Amino acid sequence: NFDGLGLMFGVSLLMFSCHLEAVSIEQDMARRDVFDAMLVWSFVVLAVLFLGFGIAVYAAFGEATGRVRSADGTGWVDATLMQNLPDGAFLIAVKLLMSLNLLLMTPITMLPASRAIEAPFGMAQTPYARTAMRIFVLAAISAIAAQVPDFEVVVGLTGSLGGLTGFTLPALVYRHFCGHHNVITSLTATGVAIFGVLGTVWSMFQIVAGFVK
Repeated sequence: NFDGLGLMFGVSLLMFSCHLEAVSIEQDMARRDVFDAMLVWSFVVLAVLFLGFGIAVYAAFGEATGRVRSADGTGWVDATLMQNLPDGAFLIAVKLLMSLNLLLMTPITMLPASRAIEAPFGMAQTPYARTAMRIFVLAAISAIAAQVPDFEVVVGLTGSLGGLTGFTLPALVYRHFCGHHNVITSLTATGVAIFGVLGTVWSMFQIVAGFVK
């Protein structure tokens, strides 16, 4: 069943686009020469943590990971990990900690967008105005997100457009400046650009078709 791949493509690209803050982090470093090493080790540590967490979850829930039994007990129904946990104080604590993690992570993820908004208003040198603007943006995003009836669809559609900004445009720019050095490089960049276009169209079609159903 490939019906979920379109949504996976969009959500994955949305998550990938969040790495744009790496540019802002590098600009703020006291020693930019160690940025590559810092980035590599950050990903290594995160990969180990995520793999360890995934193994622990699967060891605890097995085939029930991300699924629950259907009402008639004859099969499985897709669900979130939260639905695998029994109601109680532990579940509340997990939800609070996950919310806290997102709350602390969002300002860093939003850093490039925040700076793009602040620059035209001359807020770069005014800490109080800059902080107020960032709080306002986060509050506005939270208010809009709370009103969205199907957040999954919005995330998928937003991310699917990342096929153009994450695959097509960078590949075309790279081919323009570096493709003349090597035919294989040029062909590879062209292939990546085409993949981005096809992935975007296919992902949006699947998401919209699934939403209409």
